[in-house]
Amino acid sequence: MNYTEKAYIKLISACINNTDIQIDYEKIEFKQLAYLCRIHRNTGVVFMGMKKINNIPNQYLGIFEQGFYAEVLHYSKRISVWNMIKDELEKAQIKHLIVKGQSIAKLYPTPEIRTMSDIDVLVSKKDFERVHQIMEKLGAEYSYERSDKENNIYKLSKINIEIHSGIAFGENLSGKYDYYNYFKDAFENAEQCEEYTYEMTPQFNLIYVLYHTAKHCYKNGCGVRMITDIAVMVQVYKDIIHWDDLFKELEKIGLNKFADKIFSLCNRWFGTEIPLAGYEYDFSDIEIIENNILTGGVYGYKNVDKDTGVIMKNKSKYYILSIVKWAFPSYKKMREHSDWFKDKPAILLPVAYVERFIRNARERGGVMKWLKAIKKGKKKRDSHNNILEIMGLE
Repeated sequence: MNYTEKAYIKLISACINNTDIQIDYEKIEFKQLAYLCRIHRNTGVVFMGMKKINNIPNQYLGIFEQGFYAEVLHYSKRISVWNMIKDELEKAQIKHLIVKGQSIAKLYPTPEIRTMSDIDVLVSKKDFERVHQIMEKLGAEYSYERSDKENNIYKLSKINIEIHSGIAFGENLSGKYDYYNYFKDAFENAEQCEEYTYEMTPQFNLIYVLYHTAKHCYKNGCGVRMITDIAVMVQVYKDIIHWDDLFKELEKIGLNKFADKIFSLCNRWFGTEIPLAGYEYDFSDIEIIENNILTGGVYGYKNVDKDTGVIMKNKSKYYILSIVKWAFPSYKKMREHSDWFKDKPAILLPVAYVERFIRNARERGGVMKWLKAIKKGKKKRDSHNNILEIMGLE
């Protein structure tokens, strides 16, 4: 890491650990620092760390302060939307569980600095239609293309809301373990917040966040925000979690090596300590891991774009065959992941392929830009697979 990257990590550490730091701001390339904040969506965290540096020029502090207040405003808007949805779910007596973002944000020194992409909520499959009616009543826009039989996707006041009937659907990583069934009974590992509102227990939540991070790492990559989340969770939960049991569970579901790497990176970056007697950190190849995470952005798309990540997971010997498998999914898969096509006969499969191609090309900035990104993916495949092997995900 160069000096700016090291300073970036130190600033995050100063914020989440509430510690003072010594950084020579004159050595920091502020354009690079701003770029890292942008691709990892954590300007607020870095700004709060910057406030601990003495005599930093206001011209620099002011730029990051603007980003901080923008995140605070977005968080407030998101919470307002969530409270509106939650109140309706409570009135309708629909049991629901908050997933990821909001349950993690409250663990930060200031919840507003933990940015979120979506509002994720788990409900029973039997309540899907009632929840859909509530979302329509609130004026939410239903995403016809992105929704499927397990997930309903909406936009309300420009905030994305994902209503799930499962929290690990179709995400079994290398196929060595059935994560869908493992996380299927999430409500049995949850604590009641309000009459019908639940959050995962600390131990189950940490296991799920590790799985979720592994899922992103397996596809494209995980970002600094995900590592920061885990460091914050360990710090807050350290005296609550039964660590022996947690590591037994991680070994059972094949995530023990991955967790060791993540915990070791948390220790290296933020001084995070696992309160388990005799626990040994694994720093082998840690520089490769941290460089991949720092350069990849919040979901690793700077290293491996979303489509390339999916193509690589097809595991064909020849890259072109992986592309063919990705471009032309089976009839069953198309029905599962396309709300438009779910009730259509197989004879319309070619039409579904064309519709999918046009829609995806439009979303990715045009055909030529999209195809160039896919072509570059071949060069990135070997590098990404090496990361997965180091992280214990192959």
